Amino acid sequence: MTSNELGNASTNQSFNLWYHPLYTDGIHVEARFPRERYQILLNRLKDSEQFHMFAIREPRQISKDSLLLAHDSTYVDEFLEQKLSDKEMRRIGLTPWTPKMIDRTLCLTGGALEATIHAVEYGGITGNMAGGTHHAHRDFGSGYCIFNDLAISAMYAIEKLGVKRVAILDLDVHQGDGTATILSNE
Repeated sequence: MTSNELGNASTNQSFNLWYHPLYTDGIHVEARFPRERYQILLNRLKDSEQFHMFAIREPRQISKDSLLLAHDSTYVDEFLEQKLSDKEMRRIGLTPWTPKMIDRTLCLTGGALEATIHAVEYGGITGNMAGGTHHAHRDFGSGYCIFNDLAISAMYAIEKLGVKRVAILDLDVHQGDGTATILSNE
């Protein structure tokens, strides 16, 4: 992915925020995950006086090559080919799964990566409405997290964008155990 693919650099004065309707729609209505939170947040932003400060961007799906920066190829293939076992899907949560789960996951992870690329190449503040999937490990998902967008984005920044060091500030009340294990030797 290049800066030309990400759009106009002049938007660095805005808070560039990646969002896709699949962040909500890709999760089954009966799943225990609070799926509506992304739409609620977007609606609140739209209703706020500060909405003009945001540039809402729609992410593209992340490539398999980018997923492999932080994840085992067997795990990636099993997810993409819908071959995870029932036990593996239960460990992740988000059940029952919808047909849109793969597209949702690839868009969500793509949004985090695009936000990272934009921040490195243009500066400014960026974000992804969903993400922070810090419970996904190298070879399995857990705790509503399929792929670890934080680890993928950090590895991409180092390996593809020439960033020397990356700090991940995770403010969740739960430890980002997947991020910690994936990046333990970095």
